[in-house]
Amino acid sequence: MEHNEKNRREGDRNEAFLMGRLKDKAVVRNFGEVTRGEAGAAAQDKTRAQFTILVERPGRGKPFYDYVLVTAWHELARQAAALDKGDAVEVEGRLRTWQGEKGWGWGVEADMLKAAGKEASRQEADAGVAAAGV
Repeated sequence: MEHNEKNRREGDRNEAFLMGRLKDKAVVRNFGEVTRGEAGAAAQDKTRAQFTILVERPGRGKPFYDYVLVTAWHELARQAAALDKGDAVEVEGRLRTWQGEKGWGWGVEADMLKAAGKEASRQEADAGVAAAGV
């Protein structure tokens, strides 16, 4: 999956690099129609995918996981839609915070998604998710 250079700014220090497994399949939502410009390129793509990855914390006796909400937009959202529960992924992006009804939240807005390979069997993936208590 490709890097989204458009979202990068020179000198931007807010960077996050994570590897983990999908807790569940991504929830994809389209906020509008995709329109075609004169050159045939998508002029407005408002597709969003949100998913949670489990990131293991090393150095503890038993596995301990952080749950990280990831938001992907546009083409990255469509790529995230193809991922399944338990798939290993690498995410590069920026930390974002927001205030909602239940207080403050945080997550990562993805600039890059990469399937980290499907070497692990489905049983191993399910065991990792089960160990996290999902």
